Parts: sequence; C-alpha cells; structure tokens
Amino acid sequence: MLGDFLHRHDVYFALLQEVTNVNNFTFQGYQIFEKIGTSGRGTAMFPKVDLQLRRLKRVPTGRGIAAYYNNTCIINLYAPSGTSNHAEREAFFNTELIVLIPHTPTDLIMADDFNCVLSNLDCTDHRNSSKTFERFIQGLGLVDVWDASENRQIYTHYTPTGAARLDRIYVMTTTTLFTHRGRGI
Repeated sequence: MLGDFLHRHDVYFALLQEVTNVNNFTFQGYQIFEKIGTSGRGTAMFPKVDLQLRRLKRVPTGRGIAAYYNNTCIINLYAPSGTSNHAEREAFFNTELIVLIPHTPTDLIMADDFNCVLSNLDCTDHRNSSKTFERFIQGLGLVDVWDASENRQIYTHYTPTGAARLDRIYVMTTTTLFTHRGRGI
C-alpha cells in the first residue's frame, strides 16, 4: 500500500516513524535508510534512488535519523510518547536531537512524531508540552509548515478524551523549498 502511494504520487522522499521491520518496505526505485533501536522501533528515510544523500547520522535508540540532500539537512524523529514519559522526552530533545542538528549554518527540514504539542491550538484536551523542544524550535528559527490558524485545526492522534497534532514538519524560515527536476520534494 505504501509503495503504491509513493509511486502513484511520484514522492521523491518519504520519512517514517515507529518503523518495526524495514524488510516489509522494499519499493522499486527507492533506497532505504533506517535505524531500529533497542525497543524494536525506529525511524526510516525512503529517498528515490537518484537522490544522493550524504552525511547520514543515526542515534542508537533508533529515534532519529538525519541526512543531507544538497545543502539541506533532513531530520526524522520519533520522540518518546505519553505523559508519563515527559522526562524521557525532555532528555531525548536535550541529548539525541543535539547529535542530529547541523553544527554549521544550513537549511533544515525536521519531521517528527514529536509526541508533544507547543500550542493550545494543537490539542483538545490536556496539553502534553515540551519546554526543551519549544526552545529548539525558537532557537533554530523553525516554522511549522502547516497553517495552524483557528479555522484549520487538524489532529494526528486521537484518544477517547481528545485529540492532538503530534506529527509536524518544521523548516527554517530561510529555507527555500528545494526542487528536483522542477518538482518540490
């Protein structure tokens, strides 16, 4: 099903979180870069074979992977989930995310299952937030690519008591969307 989607929509670059078995993801025309951690879950990148990624980085827990395409660093994260894992999530943002962030100025795209919100607009019930991640977003000058106006609320995680938008994509305010053969990636 995912392979059909990638080919039907001519996707150049896909990012997945909570991956458990990359052997299920063999798609003609795509490379696979992954890291499955000790918990049995991880992150993966699926660029088309003609995209030349370089400087691939992975964190040992499998919760993060980064690579460069041209002058853009693309980071894919899967943060610890649940209110009870707040301290573990903060530690993840303070330690593992640091490993993946570029040390020199470059364009940055960061996609994630962040498992937290930064705004009341991103949830209908309890606000499971992260001060550490909020400081990263502000410090790096990242912007959410989704128009989060009050009229365009959308959620990616639902529970019996509410909903939240835990999955987001951030880009640097200076990032110009790079293209490949005239199409956005």
